[in-house]
Amino acid sequence: MDYGKNNTYPKYYFNKLIFVFSLIPCIVIVLAVTLLFGNTTKKQIAASVKGNMNSWTGSLGESLYELEKLYGNELLYSYDALDSYFREIRIQDIESSYCYVTDAEGTMLYHPTKDKVGNSAENEVIMDLVTRIKKGEHPESECAEYKFKGETKYASYFAAPDNSFIFVITADESEVLAPADSIVHVGILIAVIGVVLFAVLSLIFVKTSSKSR
Repeated sequence: MDYGKNNTYPKYYFNKLIFVFSLIPCIVIVLAVTLLFGNTTKKQIAASVKGNMNSWTGSLGESLYELEKLYGNELLYSYDALDSYFREIRIQDIESSYCYVTDAEGTMLYHPTKDKVGNSAENEVIMDLVTRIKKGEHPESECAEYKFKGETKYASYFAAPDNSFIFVITADESEVLAPADSIVHVGILIAVIGVVLFAVLSLIFVKTSSKSR
């Protein structure tokens, strides 16, 4: 059989085949690196925000405890007083973040939504703290995660030394990680543009090299 000029599989098609199979791993690698970078960034941002939440919670919780000792237990039941202290508190300009205060039973003493005052807290973090306090424990400050209406939330808490109240700062994870998501989206867009340009230039090279033979 003659594989000369009448070859049904000329080098042009062979080069195109090589190009396609070389492009696929290139796309996979670029996207994998972008997603890996995005996940790393998310972890770093989450750790930074949780650290700031813990710091703020500890500081504000200690301040509330000192005020309680100074003005008495009545302070915890004065909505206007607590609102004047905590209404504008935000973590790194995260609009979904806010503070609230419960007693040792998990009953709301303060919440930006005033109608919630007097009701029991609705998340498992506070319920767990209440259970531990009833057992005679004093929970150490920590930033926990929980689900509320399908949304993952961060809750950094401070239990008063005498367990008279629990002070909490909470924020939505989706808003906390929004900057990282933006970085991933931009990275994927740049990667796609780069792959398309590579594909166009490679096709031009394949066509040019096949014509010169």
